[in-house]
Amino acid sequence: MKKLEIATIVTALVGAAFLFLNYPGGHFLLALGLTILGCHYFYLSFALLNDIKLRKLFKKSSYKIGTSSIVLAIVTGMCLSILVMGLMFKLLGYPGADLLLMVGLPFTIVITAVAMFYRKKLEKAFYANTLKRGFIISSLALIALFTPYKVWVGIQYPNNPEYAKVLLELHENPDDVELLLEEERLREEMTENY
Repeated sequence: MKKLEIATIVTALVGAAFLFLNYPGGHFLLALGLTILGCHYFYLSFALLNDIKLRKLFKKSSYKIGTSSIVLAIVTGMCLSILVMGLMFKLLGYPGADLLLMVGLPFTIVITAVAMFYRKKLEKAFYANTLKRGFIISSLALIALFTPYKVWVGIQYPNNPEYAKVLLELHENPDDVELLLEEERLREEMTENY
């Protein structure tokens, strides 16, 4: 399961690089990687955070770790998946990104703090795994939450200021049909240049 996690993270990083370099396929790779990662955290966090191997997932002996570790891993997985989806929404410019990040961050920060406190006391792999993932994803989510949309657009389209300006205006006025048509025209011009 850790291999799947690493593969989805690499896919998302390649997609982010393609996205910011304006290569084709960046949106798709980023969305694919982060969606699979979010689903992985949501559905399999109890096994991933407790170091339960995929082969031993359905064996009763794997779950002698205690119900508190399993329940906390499930809650942690839900929070991490919300943050991963919020990151994807923010990077792709979808509406609702800030809401997802604001909902997921407080819970993930609390869970990370609990993991930090108990990691020294109990020395379980669960707390180390939770601390590592919670800290990294919470840090990325905080950066994404406090970075304005204007900065993301400026980073993504430094060579196309006209398109960036239209995107910012469209972000402020999403119902403006003329701006939508102008954005589509400029995007088609950009893709023709590749």
